[in-house]
Amino acid sequence: MNCGCADVVTPGLLDLFEARARMIKAARPIAGLERVALEAAAGRVLAEPARSTLDMPGVDNSAMDGYALRLDELADSPSGLPVRLRVPAGAGVTRLPEGGCARIFTGAPVPRCRWGPMPWCPRSGSAWTPRVECTSRAS
Repeated sequence: MNCGCADVVTPGLLDLFEARARMIKAARPIAGLERVALEAAAGRVLAEPARSTLDMPGVDNSAMDGYALRLDELADSPSGLPVRLRVPAGAGVTRLPEGGCARIFTGAPVPRCRWGPMPWCPRSGSAWTPRVECTSRAS
């Protein structure tokens, strides 16, 4: 299937295949390796993988947008938990406030004393309100 994208060539530009052929022809193997300080490494290409001896990031972080909460508080609150904390990516580690939950974003540190994060799913057919409700309980 041809989308027709290659049919139009702007004057002065190479088509994809010609540009690729020129890059391959001009490519040369690296003549040698050189160790440089980190400060001098900008604009260079690594000759081997860089490995860290530390976990990065150094805290538990959320892999999705959602809510961090204490499950026991959710079970004891028939009307849900109010959102009392907002934790964006890049924030410092925080403590989860009692009697509430935290809106947590992808990459954010997960607050201490929590259960979650629970994925964020707006309820269809109703206005979004900043509360977390338990829609089903394990028996």
